[in-house]
Amino acid sequence: SRDARPSSRREFEGFYREHFGFAWRTLWRLGVASGDCEDAAQEVFVTVHRRWATIRDPEHRRAWLAGIVRRVAWRYRRGAERHARRVDAVATSQPAVLALDDEVARREAWRAVLGFLDTLDDDKRDAFVLGELEALPRPELALALGVRPSTAYSRLQVARRSFHAHFAAWDERGCARLIARSGE
Repeated sequence: SRDARPSSRREFEGFYREHFGFAWRTLWRLGVASGDCEDAAQEVFVTVHRRWATIRDPEHRRAWLAGIVRRVAWRYRRGAERHARRVDAVATSQPAVLALDDEVARREAWRAVLGFLDTLDDDKRDAFVLGELEALPRPELALALGVRPSTAYSRLQVARRSFHAHFAAWDERGCARLIARSGE
């Protein structure tokens, strides 16, 4: 916007460069097909730019961004072919060059995690993706979800218990490796 002060513009541009990957990755993890993530991320940052001057507490910009990402992702995943597109996104993503065994294991891990995420309601899915996979601290998680910290943490705990129940055949280290491998 031509109205933005130069320092505010530079600040926004720096924020954009620093957080675009977070936005794209979180959109994808929240169920936006990889082919739609670019457009969804653009929508996120158009909203961020439009509302840039309204953020009162610069230390919480990441949580504020996560809340916008969450709402955009919700709109994108309402489509009828949500599940089919997500599975296709995993199969067609452009991963870093890995050994074939590592690539197969990574894709299998993501299919398993995405299958688990599909079992959660939206509130718990959002809490798990942002709190566990993106490791937002509890105060930021609460801001991103638009709820009290205790509610955010409760949703995250329920989602974590569901994760461990879903992967009951795996030991604790196996679950941790699954989450770590799915983020590669």
